[in-house]
Amino acid sequence: ISHRCSYFHHRFSQSLHVTKYRDLDTSVEYRPTLSLSSLRFMAVWTRKLSSSLLPTSDNSVMNQESFCKGLLIALQSPEIRTAFKSIIGEQVREELQGLKEENALLKNQLKTSNSTVKSLQTKIHMLQSEMDSLEQYSRRSCLRITGLPEHEDPNTSEDIIALINGQTQLDPPLLPSEVDRAHRIGPRNDNSPRNVIIKFRSYPSRKRVMDARKKLKPQGNNRQKVFINEDLTRERQKILYRLRMEKRKGTISDCWTHDGTVVIRDMHRKIRSARTLLEAEDLMASLNATPVPPSS
Repeated sequence: ISHRCSYFHHRFSQSLHVTKYRDLDTSVEYRPTLSLSSLRFMAVWTRKLSSSLLPTSDNSVMNQESFCKGLLIALQSPEIRTAFKSIIGEQVREELQGLKEENALLKNQLKTSNSTVKSLQTKIHMLQSEMDSLEQYSRRSCLRITGLPEHEDPNTSEDIIALINGQTQLDPPLLPSEVDRAHRIGPRNDNSPRNVIIKFRSYPSRKRVMDARKKLKPQGNNRQKVFINEDLTRERQKILYRLRMEKRKGTISDCWTHDGTVVIRDMHRKIRSARTLLEAEDLMASLNATPVPPSS
């Protein structure tokens, strides 16, 4: 009891917050904040009561022991306890009401923020899809060649033209004037040749080579296979890779690209395509949701 009185004396003397108490309902614990005027009133009243019951040598100064004794005597009165509960209960109600209003305001703000974030994410996703479509269109006249052997002093354009004319038997043959530029990409690797990007001056020239690519044969001493594919954006390459994994698992029958558009043939021989990233993601989602038919 002496320890608690010391605690209250310290709190009242410095006009600080009451940190813990129990309301009439003992099953609920609150943490209110008493007003400064209430604390002062209670401290002054208790000081006067203690001075009248336990006089000291100097009534203008109350020591800690006198304060504690006066407070204990005061709390024995039902009227004083009722007054304390009334003051504290009012503070609790005001505090709880303020907290409820603040909580409702924060919930509304959070709901608005979540709606705004979701809207911005949708717009960002759409912009990314549009940017990918523009980038893919800029690669419309390009092809990517994989497996073409590298030489010490290569002339990439001449090597490609010789390879295409020699094996695909284009008629008429591909002319140097139809090729804008050709170059290898990525760091040099001793284990495998780097990919080649070839850009044609016109889409018809590119289409002729693309249509004749199946006639290519293995090249070099190790008879490495040469592949000619469309030059896809990084995101479309990822999607095509995932589709090839689905093909290996037997989820789809086949997959390929046509002018940057991702195309699949499902297990029911139905062909579906996706021109944008959003459409491709929806297509992938539908594959995950579609059960694989049993093999006959």
